[in-house]
Amino acid sequence: SWVIGHSMGVRTACGYAKLKPDAVSGLILVDLGFTGVAGGGVGEALGTFLRDLPHSFPSRSEARAFLAEKCPDPSIAQYLLAVSKIDLKSGTLSFPFDHAALLKTVEASRDTEAGPWMEEFARKTGRPVYVLRGATSRVYKTNEFENERAQYGSIPNVRFIEFPDAGHGLPFEKRPEFVAFIRKECGF
Repeated sequence: SWVIGHSMGVRTACGYAKLKPDAVSGLILVDLGFTGVAGGGVGEALGTFLRDLPHSFPSRSEARAFLAEKCPDPSIAQYLLAVSKIDLKSGTLSFPFDHAALLKTVEASRDTEAGPWMEEFARKTGRPVYVLRGATSRVYKTNEFENERAQYGSIPNVRFIEFPDAGHGLPFEKRPEFVAFIRKECGF
């Protein structure tokens, strides 16, 4: 199967490719770097934000206001609102994830680099790896993208590609272009 990882899913995709390379036809890694807290970018700010993020809000409008002020990237705020749950009786909004577990995952990423896993998969299997970035992303910053392109871009089957006019929410912001890319490159 092709494995697509977006945001923190990039680490999951790389880890799976390392553990089960024979099960992976190729990787599509979307808008997250390979090193640092949560892949770099907003990692430190994301950790602070998650520590300060209330487990619930009295209303959707209060959640939206908090996210607009405190969230380090608008696409993360949009995602959080999209996955939120609203109690129909009270109107209370909550998020369907374990805050402590998510913080632990973000912190654990500090000392774990996914780049060597991706490189090992690419070199051993010769299968394609696409590293995609939304050109306006505040999560996978330009300098990180360029540094990683310099580090891994000489591997023949690893391609670094930027999508113009897209941010961290690339798969949603540019859905037709993203789907067309997958269909073309993956042969669907």
